[in-house]
Amino acid sequence: MSNKNICELTATSADYVKNLIIIARSANISLLKILEELSLPIEILDEKAPLNLVDFFRIQERLSIEIRDESLLMSTRPLLLGTTDHVLASLQGKETIADAIKQLAMSYNFIHSGKYNRVELRNMNLVYIIDDADFPYAPQSDAQHIAFNMENVLIFVHGIISSLLNAPIGNFIKKVQYKTDRTSTEFEQNIFNNACIQTNAKTYALFYDVSIINEPLAWDNEKPLTSQYVYSEIQELISVQNQEAIKVNCFKSRVIKLLESGVRQQVKVASQLNCSIATLRRNLNQQNTSFRKLKGVVLSKEAKMLLSQHLSLTDIAEILGFSDIRSFIRAFKQWSGITPTEYMKL
Repeated sequence: MSNKNICELTATSADYVKNLIIIARSANISLLKILEELSLPIEILDEKAPLNLVDFFRIQERLSIEIRDESLLMSTRPLLLGTTDHVLASLQGKETIADAIKQLAMSYNFIHSGKYNRVELRNMNLVYIIDDADFPYAPQSDAQHIAFNMENVLIFVHGIISSLLNAPIGNFIKKVQYKTDRTSTEFEQNIFNNACIQTNAKTYALFYDVSIINEPLAWDNEKPLTSQYVYSEIQELISVQNQEAIKVNCFKSRVIKLLESGVRQQVKVASQLNCSIATLRRNLNQQNTSFRKLKGVVLSKEAKMLLSQHLSLTDIAEILGFSDIRSFIRAFKQWSGITPTEYMKL
């Protein structure tokens, strides 16, 4: 893969953009505003600028916050904000990857109130299966939209498992099942390490070599496993053949990952990235953003999620590291154009 598109979506860019537009229109939300807040070029919408896969997931995440539904209006049973990170947190206490994968299926079944996910042993493979035949999809979700999103769910699940492994996940993935008949794309081949992709299947599924069962959980329980970390893991799976391109083209993603893990001071972020503050600023400027802006995006997202959980403003201010409630209210209004109280009344 060339340096130019190492972080870009390939053959399906139009599908990804179309998906975002459909979601935004159905919720009457401005995609332009979200792109501006995330320091992304508005030319993405007419496909005159490339769309990074991690940025696609990040735009989806921002849409879910604005909609206040992590299912993105696809389910008749909306998902509360923070549900995904709650599911991820439940995996960290497990001892093996097999235990974590089973817990993942159980957690998703619990939040969706149905047995749509399961884990099976088949012919020397550990298989993660998603059977959505009876899933309560919202009436406005057409078959093409559903299939597109379910294929991305498989990518996200694969990214979760990869995040928890010490060994490269490419050593274990053997086959991927889609229910549609479309051909796989270049970035999917990279994510799944050129595993066989079967189409027209009855269920969505990920097949891993059975040897993955005894792999220890390689996650440091001192830090939270978050959606952002998984997004970055997915990006590295795409770009695994060119690590230098990751450093140059995905620098912003790495900064956001650190901010979301709780590293909030510029000097500490630069230290974690093994660069000077000047280099940090220069690299972010090349991607049309700044440390202050990215920090605001992360804090704004976290604030809205905490508000949706009905925490007090005092508690939220303390969690986010503000000196007092007035500082938090002032910052929130700067991020959102309204106060936290006004936001909760929307």
